[in-house]
Amino acid sequence: IHVLAGESQNVTLPVPSAHRGYLRPDRIRIETRYPFGLLKAWSWLRPLASGVAWPRPVPAPDSQSTVEDDSDTDRARRKTGQDEADLRPWREGDLSPRVMWKRFARSGQMIVADWEAQQGSPYWLDFAAFPGADTELRLSYLAWQVAERSAKGERFGLSFPGESIEPDSGPVHAQRCLGALAVYGEEKPRIAEPRIFGSRATMDPA
Repeated sequence: IHVLAGESQNVTLPVPSAHRGYLRPDRIRIETRYPFGLLKAWSWLRPLASGVAWPRPVPAPDSQSTVEDDSDTDRARRKTGQDEADLRPWREGDLSPRVMWKRFARSGQMIVADWEAQQGSPYWLDFAAFPGADTELRLSYLAWQVAERSAKGERFGLSFPGESIEPDSGPVHAQRCLGALAVYGEEKPRIAEPRIFGSRATMDPA
């Protein structure tokens, strides 16, 4: 990296992490061989602030949100009793009451009706939608769903114990959701106090 005198430059350094959550990088060695490359000066940089490592995305199974959307359209549908269904081919694990048996008798095709009245809002990604999965796996499922919805430009909200993020769309919203999943259940670390290392540590203050 070449930085001219009196100028500054932002540098991005990849820092691997085996776990999600707050991440405080270890010391970073910086050095220079300016101007002729014959001599080298170096020092240690110790970051004071911490970064965030997102959960590792894991493809999520089909799930149903337990969160009810409070939009005007949804309230009107519940008030008037209008239910809408999405028709799709039968998949292993589908409940038999959802199979359209009369249609099966006529055509021989196993078709399933997903009624909106039987499930929560499709705009919500829900921590409680994966019974039997442990916390880390649920967070990985949700991280995958956030990335998938964001890539499609869809509007979605995120619900998990103690916090909810209202439905929205766009990369900023996706990063906010992933950041919330990353630090779920963790305590924010304190900002480290600046410390002097090397020869300056032994110098008397002026």
